[in-house]
Amino acid sequence: MPCIWLARAILLFARFEEEHSHASAHLIHLPVDPALREMMLGARSLVLVDDEASTGKTFINLYQALVEAGLSNIERVVTCVLTDWSAGAVSTSMGAVAEQVSLLQGSYSFDEDVSAPLPDMPEVGTVAMGDWPLVTANDWGRMGVLSVADTLAPGLTVQKGERVLVVGTSEFVWRPFLLAERLEKAGADVHFSSTSRSPIALGHAIDHALSFSDNYGLGIPNFLYNVRPGQFDRVLICTETPRQAVPAELIEALNAEVICDE
Repeated sequence: MPCIWLARAILLFARFEEEHSHASAHLIHLPVDPALREMMLGARSLVLVDDEASTGKTFINLYQALVEAGLSNIERVVTCVLTDWSAGAVSTSMGAVAEQVSLLQGSYSFDEDVSAPLPDMPEVGTVAMGDWPLVTANDWGRMGVLSVADTLAPGLTVQKGERVLVVGTSEFVWRPFLLAERLEKAGADVHFSSTSRSPIALGHAIDHALSFSDNYGLGIPNFLYNVRPGQFDRVLICTETPRQAVPAELIEALNAEVICDE
């Protein structure tokens, strides 16, 4: 049967849409490791984690895409979010197999203002491969892992009470977060954030935004929110791409160091 192969012979397993998103297309790949691939294909429980559920359509689309692609043994689906506004849409769609877990549930509605001006939105919806390669040593589990070790910048030291910001880049956040926890345990006052392709309007909780080119060579804008120049003693930008791929304007704006296992 025909297959779609990407770089490094990675098999595309499924694709689903996050319909409300500025970057709606999502790709799921099979693990490269045969044992992990077998575990994935034989999974009976599916835990889906997100920050919030608005309509529940993303979870529903993901579940349907996985089942249609070959996850035929699923007996239980659990969605975990901070806030759930979907009014039980996931359980209604999936039936008894589904359970929705959240810290807060509720609902909201909008009154359409047809005269409201449309915002000028940047084009960030690409799923193409960027011009910059991914550094193998920085793998965090995109192709499936059982665990991720805290090995990013093992020799990095901090001062007691030093105000440090650790910044992940795009989806490269788990290993930087482990680094942030380690630096906090060493006595630093650590904050954590990440760059994003998500354009967010200023106002309410968002009081500052930096815009710069992405570090994957996709040719799209990226953003960093609520981080002002001079706010921290030290800023560490962590990347899974080569150091030189991190945009100079971001490094200069924050007087940052680039962290990459190369």
